[in-house]
Amino acid sequence: MFDKRQLSNLIRNMGGNIEEIRADKILIYRDGRAISLINPIITKIVLQGKSMYMVNFDREELEPKEDELELIMNMKGVDKKQAYDMFKKANGDLSKILGD
Repeated sequence: MFDKRQLSNLIRNMGGNIEEIRADKILIYRDGRAISLINPIITKIVLQGKSMYMVNFDREELEPKEDELELIMNMKGVDKKQAYDMFKKANGDLSKILGD
C-alpha cells in the first residue's frame, strides 16, 4: 500500500494531478435519503482528463426527510429546528421520538 507522499509522486509521474479538498460535510443522496459524511477529507485525482475522488471521514449521520420533520413537528408541537434536533438525538429512530 502507498503512503500519501508515494501516491502523490506516482500520480504526478503519470502526468496527473492530486489535490486535497477540505469540507465540513458531504451529503450523499440515496433512495430519497441524505447521508452526511462529517469532517471529510477529499482527495481529487486527475489522470488523463478524468477525475476521481477518494473520501475519508470521521462519521456518518442520517439526515431526516422533510415529511419526517413535519411528522415530528405535528406530533410533538415543536418547530423545525427542534424537530431536527430531536431526530439527530434519536439517531433517526422515529419510534423513540414519537413514542414518548
